[in-house]
Formats: sequence, C-alpha cells, structure tokens
Amino acid sequence: MQIYQLKLVLRGISPQIWRRVLVDADTSLADLHQIFQIAMGWQDQHLHRFRIHGKHFGITYPGGIVFRDDPNQVRLSQFRLRPGERFLYEYDFAERWRLDVRLEAILPAEPQQVYPLCSAGKHACPPEECGGVEDYLANRHLLEQTQQQDLEVLTEFTVQVAQRQPDEPALGLSEDSEEYTTLVLAAQRTQARAHLTAGSYERHEINQQLRALPLCCEVSDALSAPGGLHR
Repeated sequence: MQIYQLKLVLRGISPQIWRRVLVDADTSLADLHQIFQIAMGWQDQHLHRFRIHGKHFGITYPGGIVFRDDPNQVRLSQFRLRPGERFLYEYDFAERWRLDVRLEAILPAEPQQVYPLCSAGKHACPPEECGGVEDYLANRHLLEQTQQQDLEVLTEFTVQVAQRQPDEPALGLSEDSEEYTTLVLAAQRTQARAHLTAGSYERHEINQQLRALPLCCEVSDALSAPGGLHR
C-alpha cells in the first residue's frame, strides 16, 4: 500500500492557506473530492472538477458538467504521478475556488495509522458564499481598515461596564441612540472580521470527519506487508 503525500494550496490568497493530506494511492477521484472538501472546510454544495494531465474529471450531476470517466473507477495511481507533479482541483465555478495540488512524496503505509489523514496545514479557509477570492480580499481589507476604531469602541464600553459600582444604575442604552448604533456596528464588524481573517484551522476536527468516511481504513502490521492489503 503506497501513500501519497499531497499539499493543497488555495490559489490567490495571502497569507497562504494550505493543507497536507496523506491518502492511499489507489483512492478514487470521487473519494478524493470528499477528502478535499473536508480538508478545506467546504460543504460540497457546488460543482467541482479535477484537471489532471490536461483532462477534466469529476462527478456528473444533473444540469452540471458531464464527465466521460466514472470518478469512482478512476484512481490516483493510474496517473503515475511523480513527486513534484501538480494538478488542479476547482470548486464552485461562480466563486472559482482553485486548489493547486502537489504530490510531495510517495510513502510506505505506517502500521496502525489511519488513512486518509490531514497531517498539517495553516489558516482557516474563507467561508463559502463570500464572493470568491477578489471579494474575500476586498471585504477583508475594508474590515481591517476599521479594526482599530472598532476595538476602541468595544474596549471603552467594556471598561465602563467593568468599572461600574454595584450601587450605580445599569448602563442602559437606547436602541435609537447614536452610542447604541456605534456599539452594535462595531460588534457586527468584529464578528464578520473573525470569519474573513485567515485564522486557525482545526486539524483534529478534520481528521475526525475523515475517519467517518467509508473509505477510511487503518493499516495493521499484518496488512502492511507486501500483498497483505486487498480492497
């Protein structure tokens, strides 16, 4: 059993958003699609396609692109990829999320290891329906411009609440007051900023979801021997 170490890089965004995944070389493209969706935190609500050696592959859906080859029968090993070779994975043709996928290494399976596996990565993926790379970056820039101002507004209010004495009246804000509106907008922008800023990603959560896939398997000592694993 050979393991492909793949690095997925989301094109067009800095700081770089990436994942490293380890998959069985005989993984089908249909299964690889599910692995990529989980690794990036997407919900599989849009069309997708692979471009490998100049040819498109993917799952055919009613009203979508028709692919000649059955992705359940096409396996990564059939392309005889060499370490360093790349291919493209596209998701959501309206927002055009594109993953550059590079085969970093071909490894032997490790005994007692569960595959597929996300072994590393950095930064959370942008939320779906945010408009794609250009809109994501533009909105992130606009929110970053107001970040300091919003921080000052929220800090000032927090300090007022913290310093209020027990015998003082509560800080009541009228919903039609300017102070209330400023506070609410600052809180809303801060919440939106958290989604649009490249933050952390949860590798443990990703691997939990990968282990739930029907294709997930553990390599035992016996099965890791040559000819010991049959699917």
